[in-house]
Amino acid sequence: MKFETKNKILIAGHRGNPAVLPENTMESFCSAVELGVDMIETDVHLTKDNVLILMHDHDVERTTNGEGLISEMTYEEIKKLNAGTENKPASVPTLLE
Repeated sequence: MKFETKNKILIAGHRGNPAVLPENTMESFCSAVELGVDMIETDVHLTKDNVLILMHDHDVERTTNGEGLISEMTYEEIKKLNAGTENKPASVPTLLE
């Protein structure tokens, strides 16, 4: 994808809209898009069973209710984790999503 940037500052949603919603969740990404960002910055990691997921860290501790390295966990194990809040749970998204 090519951006026309001549005389324009591009605005990126860093991991979505983490000022309002948990980072790297679909809700956070959608919120950033609704605000009109030009792009979303995220990180992609590979699970033990070769599924690409969206998460900043190499492990799940900081942004979910789980623990462990992404590379040592299966997609099914990661999908069971809560990346949202206690009141509004969210799953860890895949790149495909």
